[in-house]
Amino acid sequence: MRKEASFAVNRATLLTIVAASVIIPMVQLPQIMQTPVHVELIPDFSENKIQIQNLQVTENATVTEVQPSVSETTLAANELTIPVETLLRYFYLAGVLVAFLLLLRNMIQIFLLSRKATVQQMDGYRLLIVDREVPSFAFGRSVVISQTDYETHGSTILAHEQAHIRLNHFVDLLLLELVKTVHWFNPAVYALIGDMKEIHEFQADQQTLYSGIDATQYQLLIIQKGVGARRFALANSFNHCQIKKRITMMNKSKTSKAWRWKVATFLPLLALLLMAFGNRSELPVEKNTLNEKFNVRQSGLKNNVDPATSGMVPMSPEKNSLQNNKKGSTENTLQKKEQTIQTAEKTIKGKVVDASEKPLEGASVVVSGKPIGTVTDKEGNFNLNLSDPSSIVVSYVGFKSVKLDPDFEKLMKIVLEPNNIGIEKVVVVGYGTQKKQESATKASSNEANLNAGDKKIFTIVEQMPEFPGGSLALRKHLAQQIKYPVSAQEADIQGSVFVSFVINSFGAVADVKIAKSVNPALDREAMRVIYTMPKWKPGTQQGKAVDVAFTMPIEFLLQYDPPVPSAN
Repeated sequence: MRKEASFAVNRATLLTIVAASVIIPMVQLPQIMQTPVHVELIPDFSENKIQIQNLQVTENATVTEVQPSVSETTLAANELTIPVETLLRYFYLAGVLVAFLLLLRNMIQIFLLSRKATVQQMDGYRLLIVDREVPSFAFGRSVVISQTDYETHGSTILAHEQAHIRLNHFVDLLLLELVKTVHWFNPAVYALIGDMKEIHEFQADQQTLYSGIDATQYQLLIIQKGVGARRFALANSFNHCQIKKRITMMNKSKTSKAWRWKVATFLPLLALLLMAFGNRSELPVEKNTLNEKFNVRQSGLKNNVDPATSGMVPMSPEKNSLQNNKKGSTENTLQKKEQTIQTAEKTIKGKVVDASEKPLEGASVVVSGKPIGTVTDKEGNFNLNLSDPSSIVVSYVGFKSVKLDPDFEKLMKIVLEPNNIGIEKVVVVGYGTQKKQESATKASSNEANLNAGDKKIFTIVEQMPEFPGGSLALRKHLAQQIKYPVSAQEADIQGSVFVSFVINSFGAVADVKIAKSVNPALDREAMRVIYTMPKWKPGTQQGKAVDVAFTMPIEFLLQYDPPVPSAN
């Protein structure tokens, strides 16, 4: 249900999960239990005689200090050792105290910030305007906003924060923060809080757009404010939540038809949780119980019996020999299987060249769907061992990948054709006013960093990522989403913005950056439309999904009406 636009249902589901986690352990479930039978065995050592020799003390005997036994020493040491349960209890209480102090500090920070703000009583809430730069947020029935944001984007931000207040999002956060104080050790609580804050932002965005705010300008404002950091746990910040998710949910007008079935499965799940974690009370069955004592007669103790081996049945030589034979046969079977696997492997040999018969050094030759492969040498030759007749994929940077069946009988000659992989330019047309134009060639150019940390990002792989529906569907999607910023049209600004982004191993758009800038308004619009793209089919290298980088040019082009000839 995470991808559905039914935000109210998702919010109610999360709150139900919190309530169920508290109520279910307290529910008493009756369980029929049969009273166990108690049988007590009393040994009878009637024939065993225990002799106690008398201790004689002479006059010359000296009194020695009696040393404590081993059991007494161990008992004394145990009395000085703190039980593990006690240590764990103290550790848990310390965590609760720390979590409560952090929550208290958070509330004190908000209180101190509100004391320095200019207070205005609005319709249904208090507006607190502060002089320094802080991210706008709603807390209880109050909205905190910086003076700069109030003057530039006041109406849009206040519409968003008023939605948080009307929907009572503060109550959800307060409840979850109190739960986190008690269950600070449970990672599921932190994930639950993160999901709830995302739903809050989705609901507030939806209410803001319903109020008449322009969707494009609102999304641009979210991108502009997306670099800020969330400071307060009990506050709903305007720039909190991932940008791509918020824009995607704003563009998603309807939920899927299957969401009702997803909600319906939640009720049986609650019943299963109740049965699994409910507190069971025992209802004994009234039966004639058997509580008797039996005397077990010990006929006599045998002499020369090793207590370490008493009660053990020695293994006969025949059984021992049989066990050794089984072990030997198992080893022989494993050796035969290894020999069978080794003999089943076959070697294919081949050569990879281009259309002009030039050898391609470093071409990738991998088994389709498996992380098994090799690369060609300087002469374009390769050897590859195969245990089954699987297809192989041959690829090289700048050439089309080839998938073919192996030939074990003769040398394979594989010719690769050149392939210029790229994304066509997207053109956005606007209307200018014949003023002095700002040239795109004068804009700054920043190279995109393709190495995010230590993770390897590819530019060419065996199977490149694919947009759902192909390149035509991609161009159609971008044409429907992108808009020429009005401010850029009025200033007669045009040019090509180059946007770099990564399609990660999950098919999601990530690391969106401006590789070549034209104007801040055009840059923000180009980034916004890239964020609206749905998941792609991820690219693969040697059968494994990998991250692949793209650079997409988006051209903003102005058209001018021809001058009207003056009447003579």
